[in-house]
Amino acid sequence: MEILQTGLHLFRLGQRECLVRDRSSAILEKEVHVVGSATKGGTTFPARRLGAFLRQLREESANTVAGAAAAMEWGRNKLYKVEAGHTVLKGHELVSLCAVYGVTHVTNRDTLEALLALLSEAKEKGYYHAYGDVIPEWFELYVDLERAASRLRMYCPLLVPGLLQTREYAAEIVGQKPGRPAAVTEQIVNLRLERQKLLRRRVPKAPKLSVIVEESALRRPLPNGASNVQIQRLLTASESSNIIIRVIPASTGPHRTLVAGEFVILDFAMDGGRPADPATIYLESLTGALYLDKPTVVDEYVSAWIALEARAWDEESSRHLMSQMIEETVDA
Repeated sequence: MEILQTGLHLFRLGQRECLVRDRSSAILEKEVHVVGSATKGGTTFPARRLGAFLRQLREESANTVAGAAAAMEWGRNKLYKVEAGHTVLKGHELVSLCAVYGVTHVTNRDTLEALLALLSEAKEKGYYHAYGDVIPEWFELYVDLERAASRLRMYCPLLVPGLLQTREYAAEIVGQKPGRPAAVTEQIVNLRLERQKLLRRRVPKAPKLSVIVEESALRRPLPNGASNVQIQRLLTASESSNIIIRVIPASTGPHRTLVAGEFVILDFAMDGGRPADPATIYLESLTGALYLDKPTVVDEYVSAWIALEARAWDEESSRHLMSQMIEETVDA
C-alpha cells in the first residue's frame, strides 16, 4: 500500500523512527481521518497514540511511574490511565508532564507542538478528525502503528503490498505520479524499503504478516522483467516463518470484498501487564487515509478477511501458482 511520503526523511525519537518532513521539498498534503469508538473525552485512537508517546518519553528520560506522578502531584493511577489513553489531559498538564521528561518549547519545540496538536484531537468528540490540518507530516501515524503491531493482515486486490515490494516494483508504482521528480521518487522508494526491515527485526519480535493478493495483481505487466523479480521476491518472503502469502485465483470470479478495496487490519499484543490496543483498520486513498477502531466496524472487516481466506488458495498452492507465472513468462 502506498504511503504518500513525498519530501520526507526519517528521524529517530529515542528508539522509534518517525517521518520528518523535508520543508525544502514539495509535499502532497493529505488529510488523515480517524474513525473509531468514542470515549467520554474524545476518540480512543488519538488518546492511545498520545499515551504511547508519553510513555516512551518517560522511559527514555529514566523516570518511573511513581517518580513522574510525584513530580506532577498525581497518584500513580492517573499516569497509568494517561499512558493507556483512558484519561485526556488538559493542555497545561501536558506541558508540565513533558517538562518533567525534559521536553519543552526550548529543548524540543516540534515534539511538544505535535503532542499538543494530538491532544487537541483527543479532546474532539465524534469519529472523524482531519489530522492533516493539525498534525505535522513527520508525525506519521500509520508507520508508527505498523511498527507497533504484532500482526498485520493485508488484502491487496490491485498491487503487491509495500512491505513486500522490490525496489524496481516500488519505483514503477511511485513514479506514476505526473511531474514527480526522479529524486523524490527515489526518496519515497528508499523509505518504503526502510519500512520492510520491521519484518526481519529481532527486538522487539517481528510482526506476523498475512497477505491475501488477487492473481490479477500479480499478473499486472511491468517493464524490464520487473514482474518476475517481484514474484520471486514474494516466493522468497513466503519462506519466512512470520510471513504468509496466499493468492485468490482469477478463476474464482468476482466477490463482495472487491468492493471494499485494499485494507489492512492491525492487531496489537499486550504490552507487559497492559491490555492490548484494540485492532485498527487502515484504509488509504489518493487524498487521505482512514483509521477505524470502532468494534462493529472492525468486526465487519475481520468477517471480510475470513471470507477472503475461504476463497484464497493455501500457501503451497499459492507458491505453486506464482512459480508457474514465472515459468510462463520465461517460456514465452
